[in-house]
Amino acid sequence: MHTQGFLAMLLALPLVAFGDAYSAKVMADKPVAYWRFSEAKSPAVKSVVGALSGQLNQSLPPGPRPLYYPEFSKDN
Repeated sequence: MHTQGFLAMLLALPLVAFGDAYSAKVMADKPVAYWRFSEAKSPAVKSVVGALSGQLNQSLPPGPRPLYYPEFSKDN
C-alpha cells in the first residue's frame, strides 16, 4: 500500500532534519517532547517533538562539544 510507505517517510523526517547521531538516538526512543537548546537565540524555545514550547529564564552555557562528544552537533 502507498499509505504505509508515506507514513514510514513521515516518521523518518525528524531523523533526517537534524543529521547528528545524538538527535537520532533521542528520536529513536520516540520522546513525548524534545527541545534543542542549541537553536535558542531567544528566550522562547520550540519543541522538536510535541506541541510544547518553553521559555528560558537565564542564559545557558554551551553544551558538550563534538571534540569530546562526537555525536553532538557542532553548534551544541
